Amino acid sequence: MSVRLKVVEFRAGGGERVEAFCERLGISVRSFYRIRRAWREGGREALLPASRAPHHPWRVYGEETVEAVAALHAELTALGVDAGAQTIVFHLQRAGVSPLPSVSTVNRILARLGLSRTNRRKRPRASYTRFSRARANELWQIDAIAWHLPRIGTVTIYQVIDDATRLCVALQAFAGGESTQGAITTLAQAVSRYGPPACVLSDNGAAFPAHRLGRLSATERYLADLGVLPVSGRVAHTQTQGKVERAHQVVQQWLRARPAPCSCEELNTSLHELRDYYNHERPHQAHTPRCTPAQAWQATQQAPGPTTPIDPATLLPHHHAPLRTVRQRGVLSYQGHTLYLGTAMAGRTLSLTHTPGLLTLTDLTRNQPLTTITWPPPTRYLNLTHCQKP
Repeated sequence: MSVRLKVVEFRAGGGERVEAFCERLGISVRSFYRIRRAWREGGREALLPASRAPHHPWRVYGEETVEAVAALHAELTALGVDAGAQTIVFHLQRAGVSPLPSVSTVNRILARLGLSRTNRRKRPRASYTRFSRARANELWQIDAIAWHLPRIGTVTIYQVIDDATRLCVALQAFAGGESTQGAITTLAQAVSRYGPPACVLSDNGAAFPAHRLGRLSATERYLADLGVLPVSGRVAHTQTQGKVERAHQVVQQWLRARPAPCSCEELNTSLHELRDYYNHERPHQAHTPRCTPAQAWQATQQAPGPTTPIDPATLLPHHHAPLRTVRQRGVLSYQGHTLYLGTAMAGRTLSLTHTPGLLTLTDLTRNQPLTTITWPPPTRYLNLTHCQKP
């Protein structure tokens, strides 16, 4: 006899308590009363086990949807652009496909077809410090990548991205290595199309900032004349320019999917096609709801452009002069280096003026300069007894 039937036939007046009866059958008291209530309301048919199928099952898509996803993935891959689930759903929605599969459904289809790429070692996004400007033209990010063409050798591709909308405002290639002339020409093209931004962020490449060396590059002077503030990320920390660094992958993927151009003009024609596709056809995952950078540009408030030039002198760092006391053994430490000045200098206070490439030591006890040395030195230990003053 089934457990449910025993529950229905149980009579409390037989001397056995409900709790003991449930313990003997291995069910809970709550289940006991639930079964008896179902029997009273629905009769013996209610004693049959109910279906365990979900009330709202996943939609089952037919082979037409699978074929549409596979065909669109093949088309985007052949074009040399992103072919992930979010991009596929965006294009299916534009094509009016109904019912529209979700991103997770497309991911399952791609995985089943062996077309998805997994990267389980990827660093979690939550570990990064994210930033994004609220208005268009408030900040541009610029960077350059080297690309090799078999016919003409190395070329440099400059790319400029608007921080808020991810719009590619400029994408231009020049023969040779990285140069300030290429950077200035690319920025000038972007300014002529979209107006000057408030600020331009770059890495510390040769074509961009030189203020860390105590001078200004031609690119920084060009931006200062426009009233645009040039800034640079920390040395060897490319994550600061992460938006334009990620956009480089789009350029590289596009170029690898096509025959190598025979000239810089052909390369720039291809890059112009890519910029048009990137801005007007490719959905960007930074925007919710999903839209293209051009659509985001139209919907985002524009930052006011600069009106007055920036004084170049304000862009140079102000050098500070830390103080150090010579220890008893005649040594002092600075930036991980040990400077030996001799025991006769013990107890004296020195001022260290650090300018790009140089370090000047001044004896404040006697108010006289001691020496100027190349900085940083080639070794961790430096003997400076030649500057010892009697």
